[in-house]
Amino acid sequence: MADLLNTAQKRTVLGHPAVLYSDRTIAIVIWRQDSVVPDDAALLSVAEKVLPTIPGWGNG
Repeated sequence: MADLLNTAQKRTVLGHPAVLYSDRTIAIVIWRQDSVVPDDAALLSVAEKVLPTIPGWGNG
């Protein structure tokens, strides 16, 4: 997926391979009121809190 998105960055989140894409999308609706794209650190923080709550998720 990182190869398809110009600004995507390959990352590791909680021991799993991930792609960080903080540009605007239609499918992922995390918007700021000032119309600026989400902060990368904020997206990673949300992912680190939400992903472990998904049934079947395990730390890599």
